[in-house]
Amino acid sequence: NELGAGCTIYNMIVPNHFEYGMPQKYKGTVGREQKPFIDLVRDNLNESIIFVDIHSYIKECYEKGEYLYFRTDHHWTALGAYRAYEKFCEYANIKPISLDTYEKRSTSGFLGSLYSGSMNSALAQNPDVVEYFVSDLPYTQINTNTIGNTSKGKLFAERANGKTNGYLTFMSGDIPLATIKTENTNGKKIIVFKESYGNAFVPFLVPHYEYVYVADIRYFPYNAVKFIKENGIGEVMFLNNI
Repeated sequence: NELGAGCTIYNMIVPNHFEYGMPQKYKGTVGREQKPFIDLVRDNLNESIIFVDIHSYIKECYEKGEYLYFRTDHHWTALGAYRAYEKFCEYANIKPISLDTYEKRSTSGFLGSLYSGSMNSALAQNPDVVEYFVSDLPYTQINTNTIGNTSKGKLFAERANGKTNGYLTFMSGDIPLATIKTENTNGKKIIVFKESYGNAFVPFLVPHYEYVYVADIRYFPYNAVKFIKENGIGEVMFLNNI
């Protein structure tokens, strides 16, 4: 309400790998079905908020055998984020950029948080591949830390090739605020309030907006309403895993 009718607000809740990949024998004993909780949030949102429902589409793609979640880490892959982006485009009335227009790069040997937390030998024998999709569209990215200091940033940190930090490929990890300026002149500005799942998603938004602001909900150093108003941001997205 504080932002007024001119601001469009989206909410996307991302199921994690447990929702689709839990072996039958563990269902009900380890974790719970996530869809009822996602639906509960949807049903209790203010009617002015657009709920971006990705659950069934992610399920459909997962059941086709697509590599949407890492085996050894708690995050989704760039392909998982791209599938969610496709669905977001439907709600935002924009045309998704085809994945085959991107340059696909990858690093192998990633052993993520599920491995480091368990040191499970079966996981060690099945490391992940970190795929990422790079566009040749020019952009500048300024990162702001919690005390307001700025530095240059990148959508992809290609140095993050180590066995334990592969997910840091996406935006170098969790930045309090990243301001991405593109060469678009459409006047469109979006801010994404997210946790780490948003890092793999944000690069797909860049072709569609003049400015993409990326705010980590845990570290963002400003008053959100004031920041949105002062920067004339017309779209707000909340993207969090369940």
